[in-house]
Amino acid sequence: MYTDYNPNFMRSSTLKGLMVHTAKEAGEIGPELKFGYGLVDVENASKLIINDGLTSSIEENILNNGSSYTVQVTAGTTQPIVATLSWLDPIGSSMQCINDLDLRISSTSGTEFPWVLDNSKPLAPAIKADNTKDVLEKILIPNPVPGQTYDVTVTHKGILQGGAQNYSLIISGYANCASNSPSSVLITSDILSSTISLSMLIYLSKHKIQFNQMLLHAM
Repeated sequence: MYTDYNPNFMRSSTLKGLMVHTAKEAGEIGPELKFGYGLVDVENASKLIINDGLTSSIEENILNNGSSYTVQVTAGTTQPIVATLSWLDPIGSSMQCINDLDLRISSTSGTEFPWVLDNSKPLAPAIKADNTKDVLEKILIPNPVPGQTYDVTVTHKGILQGGAQNYSLIISGYANCASNSPSSVLITSDILSSTISLSMLIYLSKHKIQFNQMLLHAM
């Protein structure tokens, strides 16, 4: 169904980010070694795709050496702000990222960091800190101030191998801007039609996307 709203197929980094972004929690809030980021939620993923440009955004961009990218999000009244950054790192022999991108959300209240797991303490909950080893970063602001502006920023450390890095950025929690576009239809129902859910499942099966027991494990 993604191509019903976009001219091209989504990148693999976009698909991974979308599944993590919309997953249902299966244990502790945030990633964990047992449940990863949670259970795949096809319905929620479908809703986010349909509302792209209304209450959510899906972007596929390129970050060049020494550059950064910022998008402003005005918080709605009921939804958390969630941002997920995903990319395919060049092949390397280290456990650290080769092209280490960073995701931050800043406001007058301070700066939010992504979740990160400590592999030396496998049972410890994820903490929010600088992440140097994962090629996916996710930030959740559960109770944003309605009407407040938040800056979602993508940067990088060091020098990017190849001079640039493709990435996917997914954001949800925008204030409803559907009223600015008369032709827009905002999907707010808790239950989407079976056709929408089925089309997403067909997309996953056609591209041979398989998830271990339908769990999204932290990268």
